[in-house]
Parts: sequence; C-alpha cells; structure tokens
Amino acid sequence: MRHVLLLTAIWSAQFITLQAQSASNEYAMRAFARDFMAAYNRQDITALRAMYTTNTVEDTMDGVYRNYITQSLEDRFTREDVTLLVHHIGVTWSDAEHTFVTTGTYERFGITIVYDIPLYEKSAYRNIMVQENGQWKIARSTVTPIVKTVVYQKISDPAEWKAAFTDALYGSGVLSFDIGSAQGDPQAGYALLEWPAMDVAKTFFEKPDWHKTLPKTGKSEKPVVVFLEKK
Repeated sequence: MRHVLLLTAIWSAQFITLQAQSASNEYAMRAFARDFMAAYNRQDITALRAMYTTNTVEDTMDGVYRNYITQSLEDRFTREDVTLLVHHIGVTWSDAEHTFVTTGTYERFGITIVYDIPLYEKSAYRNIMVQENGQWKIARSTVTPIVKTVVYQKISDPAEWKAAFTDALYGSGVLSFDIGSAQGDPQAGYALLEWPAMDVAKTFFEKPDWHKTLPKTGKSEKPVVVFLEKK
C-alpha cells in the first residue's frame, strides 16, 4: 500500500511539474511573439537579429536560405511601409527537433515606399525555438501561404453541429476556423477553415471517418468540402 501511495505521489508531482513547465513555455513563447511584433513594427534590426540564432534557416515559398533573414528584413524595410500582426497559436514539443516549436500566423498590411501600392499578406509560420544564454531564439523559420477551405452540410441543430465540428478539428493542425449557419437558412451549416499548408488540410479531410461525428439531418448528407485557390 505504501508503495502505491508513494508511486501516486511521485506521479502527481511529475504531472504538476509538467503542467507548470507547459504553462511557463506557453507564456514565454507568447511574450516572444509580442516582442518580435514590436521590434518588426519599429523596424529595429538590432533587436530582430538578437531573436535569431547565428545560423538560422529560413524556409519560404522562394527557397531555403541560411543566415539571410535579417538581411531580407532590412531589404524589405527599404521597400515597404507595413504593419505586422503576429497571432501566436501554440507551442508543442518536437521529438524530432528535441526542442519546442511555435505555430501561428503573420499578417502584413501597408503600402510600398514607391508608388504607395497597397500590400496585404497573410501566412502561416512554424518556428523551431532554441535557448541561448537563457534567451529563446528562432533556429529555423518555415513560412507558408495560408490554405483556406469551406465545408458545407445540411444540418438540423447549428449549435450541436458547431460543437461536434470543433471537437473534430482538435489536433488537426488547423490555424483558425469560423463555424456557423447561413443567414436565413439555419439548416445550412458552414465552416471556414485556415490551414498552414495544403498537405495538412488534405491529411485531415482524407481521413475516411472525419465527418462521422457530425450530426446530420434525416437525409444523412455528407459534408461538401471546397478548397479555395487564390489567384
């Protein structure tokens, strides 16, 4: 009995410690995102450089670059007058990277320095974080265009459908979602979803049973999924 109580006490202590560490890391990454956004918006290259490792890898739609992020930011600041919004979504531990990975979105809007051409861009980020001398830094940054999908289904109870769809999205990798019913037709359920990449969205929707938990009308119609493409 004593052994059981001892093991229970040890397990409880470890669980509480893990919870505290998780909350601490989440707080630290949220603070990092806020500091990054503030430094970007005041165009503080010195502060931004300190938030990357000396050999940071940047993986973008244009290619993979090493030790070029701050230079690309300097070039961007000479061409654009923009405001950056950083939406931190979460932090997870990566066994493959042996460190924490943060995910979220970057939203940039403003104008070009020449000709005042309006600019707007929204992308997803996945940053591999490491600690150097007690400071969190970005070791690898992967930035991808947002992928949007629309899901439509005939439903009977909008609140029940929304709750079930929200549960189905848990752990899917979705960045954001808006779930509701069409104006004037409460039986027309919709879900507007944003994903960090096409393969993440397709992985979710290609699961044969992803929609089976969703309540349906008597017709038992399957949901219609549309992948939106931005030209």
